[in-house]
Amino acid sequence: MVINIKHPMIHWNAEDAIFSAELSDIEETRFEITRLCYAGTPIYVENRTTGRRVRMTRVGIDTDGSGEDVYGWTYRGWCQATGNSFKFLFIND
Repeated sequence: MVINIKHPMIHWNAEDAIFSAELSDIEETRFEITRLCYAGTPIYVENRTTGRRVRMTRVGIDTDGSGEDVYGWTYRGWCQATGNSFKFLFIND
């Protein structure tokens, strides 16, 4: 699975170095992304302008107090070309 990091519904917070997206806003791939997040499978993001592709791995799961409902998943990536790391929060709305 490769996600276009320039998708208009993916937001970037430079101060915290975190991308975020509500899965319902990424309609064409939301179910595939959700399945991968639940399984903890690595996900790739790609900047089609630069051609850079980065592998992200799941580092966190945000749940309610009982652990029954999942609010979202946090993935971490590291871009070898720039040396920058970042997080990506997938919000399970």
